[in-house]
Amino acid sequence: MKHVLVILCIMAVLAVAAGCSQPAQPAPAAQQVPAQVTPSATSAANLPATPVPAPAKTQSVSDNTITISKMTFNPSHITVKAGADVRWVNSDSVTHRIQFADNMRSPVFAVGDSWTTSFNKPGEYDYICMIHPSMQGSITVE
Repeated sequence: MKHVLVILCIMAVLAVAAGCSQPAQPAPAAQQVPAQVTPSATSAANLPATPVPAPAKTQSVSDNTITISKMTFNPSHITVKAGADVRWVNSDSVTHRIQFADNMRSPVFAVGDSWTTSFNKPGEYDYICMIHPSMQGSITVE
């Protein structure tokens, strides 16, 4: 009878130990929501942006909006009137940062973010993506 009791105790201990050896389930990762960047400055001194909540996925696109998608600016060239705002919307799968020939720069903006700046003086404004220099565009201001 003692042997049966000892065997039952050993089996109970093994059953409890086996139940405790399963790995814990990992906690789900927190989802980050990108902020929209919308400064309206024309000089590098005014570029620090105030983040605001990201817009809904369906964004209205005006004639002065450049969409970044598939590592290209679309359209790559636009013509606007002096004083017009131009907006870049990042619909790509990676971050981007605009830099003009005069060294004016946008902040880095993530997927879903946008950046707007005003063009007050007539002229030709060439720009690239600082992160992906093969991406190029231009703006003609009349």
